[in-house]
Amino acid sequence: MTRPTTTGKAQDLITFTRSTTGTYLGSDGLLKSAAINEARIEYDASGNCLGLLVEEARTNIFRYSQELSNVDHSLITTDNATVSPDGTQNASLCIPTSANVEHFIDDQTVIAGTDYAMSCFAKYGSGSYLIAFRGSGLGANPPQFNLQTGTVVNEGASSVWSNTKIEDVGNGWYKCSSVGNPNTTTPLRFQLIRSDGEVTFIGDGTGHYIWGIQVEQGSFPTSYIPTSGSAVTR
Repeated sequence: MTRPTTTGKAQDLITFTRSTTGTYLGSDGLLKSAAINEARIEYDASGNCLGLLVEEARTNIFRYSQELSNVDHSLITTDNATVSPDGTQNASLCIPTSANVEHFIDDQTVIAGTDYAMSCFAKYGSGSYLIAFRGSGLGANPPQFNLQTGTVVNEGASSVWSNTKIEDVGNGWYKCSSVGNPNTTTPLRFQLIRSDGEVTFIGDGTGHYIWGIQVEQGSFPTSYIPTSGSAVTR
């Protein structure tokens, strides 16, 4: 039997096509981009191989997934403040302002009655604020995430939210995600709230790092689709 000669890449062993680039977590713990038609072998944060990553087509409608200063509301946002999960210094530090208002990031309107998977990568900065997913009529009892402990504080109301989870992706970063079914068309929000659940407050100068925001139609989140000014389809 003759051993086949390959380069050791997955695409040499299987027939695989994808018309765009795609992201995946590599064996070194960094989020990587695979070229067009390049298969993705996914790993977890501990370096364990999870196998071939195959996904359906999805569109990230959030137009500024990384440059969050373009889409913030009552936040002091510093882009490129720290190293993100892709190993580049391109993650934003988001600190609530001293105005007694809500402090959040949002972008595009959505379709009422349609499932949307919301996700972002977030890292603890300082203070006790939680990350919450709100907006589009889904403000009451929202999913809430504690970045200091890496835990889900609240899964959200079961009537409108599902599949809420927080995943360790290494280097202090977590992927927070949940699926909501909005009842209005207003944008979905990625919001900083107080640990007691209060959404309107005066900022105390603390905040967290956020990167890789994604809003996609579907009943579960998929791999990160970077955007920079317009929606992108994988």
